[in-house]
Amino acid sequence: MILQRLLFVFFAAVLVSMSATPSHAQISAPQALTIKAAGSDIVLRWQAVPGAASYYIYKDTTPEVSLAVPYDQTSNLTYTDILEPGLKYFYAVTALVPVGCLAGTVTDTNGVGFGGAHVYGVLQGNPAVTICITTLTDGSYNLCDIIEGTFDLQVYAALRTVVTGSVAITNGGNAVFNAQFPAVSWLPVSGHITSNTTWTNNTVYQLNGTVIVDSLYTLTIQEGTTIVGAYPGLGLLIVSRGADIAAVGNACLPIVFTSNRPAGSRANGDWGGLVINGNGHNNRGEVPNGEGDSGPFGRGDTLYDGESSGTISYIRLEFPGFRFSPTNELNGLCLQSVGRGTQIDHIQIVQGQDDCVEFFGGSARVSYMVLTDGGDDGFDWTDGWQGSAHHVLIHQRANASDKGIEADNLEQNHGALPRAHATLSNFTFIGKKGNSATDGDDLITLRRGTEAQIYNSIVT
Repeated sequence: MILQRLLFVFFAAVLVSMSATPSHAQISAPQALTIKAAGSDIVLRWQAVPGAASYYIYKDTTPEVSLAVPYDQTSNLTYTDILEPGLKYFYAVTALVPVGCLAGTVTDTNGVGFGGAHVYGVLQGNPAVTICITTLTDGSYNLCDIIEGTFDLQVYAALRTVVTGSVAITNGGNAVFNAQFPAVSWLPVSGHITSNTTWTNNTVYQLNGTVIVDSLYTLTIQEGTTIVGAYPGLGLLIVSRGADIAAVGNACLPIVFTSNRPAGSRANGDWGGLVINGNGHNNRGEVPNGEGDSGPFGRGDTLYDGESSGTISYIRLEFPGFRFSPTNELNGLCLQSVGRGTQIDHIQIVQGQDDCVEFFGGSARVSYMVLTDGGDDGFDWTDGWQGSAHHVLIHQRANASDKGIEADNLEQNHGALPRAHATLSNFTFIGKKGNSATDGDDLITLRRGTEAQIYNSIVT
């Protein structure tokens, strides 16, 4: 089977190119196509399409280039044609990519079809080529237009062991990969992590109380790993100053922190949350202890504002937060004087008891966040945070959530330096429509000396 992808180019008095969006996400069109005159020739150039066996060249006298009969064919990334003075032609280039199909069924430990599992594949030798499909309610899946080659597969669902395997996709063929989730292995963890440690996606890790990654050590969490907080105990993960976390999932294999209670009975505040402590600045004039006794953080100067505490990417935090008192509470994600070298992106925080995310000083930068149904504020900062955030969705919960943003410089000293200054863009705020007479109706509250620049955002 041959799948064609189009990129149209026309040649007139000047050389102009334009591309058509591919109709399938699996295979991209030839990119960066250019046409230049070279003496008595016309030279076409384009970038390679992964998996392409060859390329067809089409030539016509109208912009609607006919693809009925190729003008020529090449396996190169350039093509030379004869320049004909006084005439105008239009060109099209297509990539001929051998493709096949993949199907199968995913079942649970009892052999019953498992709906909602992600089947994720990476082409051997070219990690830029991936596939991802979600199983139907009966556990089946079927995907075509997959580039020919051998794919390493992972089958994912939260609170399940990730199943691995490989499959060969052949031109015009129909490959089958079936998977069954094995019994889940749960491993309780508690206390201090005092060496470089990896949590793998063939185990569910249960936070029994507070777990602390000590300074100088790195906690690595594989993509597709599930971590649960022990209810009714206070499951909490803290990354200390000078420690690192390397928790990198992807869209098909996220890293999920959730409650250990059965689905349907989980609730806001079932477990503590994720706390990262850094050596960046705060403006309290001291080294404070974090909320919920989560450890020391920050400095009075900005010498370490560029430091990295690691990477968290494609993380989901469900049902976190715990309120000890009105002024001592845990958030879903607590960033305490974290430096801007830390990578924080593609984060979802859902149904926390307190704020979804809060910054205490530092210069952390975040992007691509979904903050929903929090018990207090969606996005909160204090202690002189001077970071940035872009592409953030905040959706409030009726009669429970407070502000979309609640921002301070420092409650005890509104003019404290370094002064909080946030740069925000591409935010969407969706209010709660609460019915209680005591509910506030402001989605953005900037107070107590903070500065902020907010661009290109929607409040509704």
